[in-house]
Amino acid sequence: MAVLPVLSGEASVRELAEVWGIVWIGNIAGALGFSALIAVFAPQFGIADTGSFDEIATALTDHTWWVVLVSAVLAGLLMGLLTWLVGAAKETISAVVIIILVAGSIGFVGLHHSIAGSVEVLFGVFGGNVSLAAFLVFLLWATVGNAVGGSVFVAILKYAHVVRSEPEPDEEQSD
Repeated sequence: MAVLPVLSGEASVRELAEVWGIVWIGNIAGALGFSALIAVFAPQFGIADTGSFDEIATALTDHTWWVVLVSAVLAGLLMGLLTWLVGAAKETISAVVIIILVAGSIGFVGLHHSIAGSVEVLFGVFGGNVSLAAFLVFLLWATVGNAVGGSVFVAILKYAHVVRSEPEPDEEQSD
């Protein structure tokens, strides 16, 4: 949704980058805090062991950069579509069902999402079997892919749809 004002000339690319940067940093900080808490307390309470964390993390990091990128583009596309569909939903229950179906499919298929995946990969970092470098490589390619998938595929297609549906200047005068 943040891309649309840039495409319509109401905001600059710099303003978009600032918004994305603030949101991204806040989400990564939240992922870091949540992962640290879970990685410390879940084994203490017998909820999960660090081996589980490592298995989840390596499922996301044991790929080449281009696999992470392509997977992240698909995840970004789905998240962009999710935003579009939730905005079009008439009722709250419809929005909840859409969120469960679309966001759940990202996790079920195992696509790479920069924020949700960061939580999972950080579990492995805190467990000690995934390196910080592996996390940063994952984060780089997942972020780039999500941005491409969400903005290029969805925002531009949505923008093109809105522009095409607007009446031509000649049509407005004849009304």
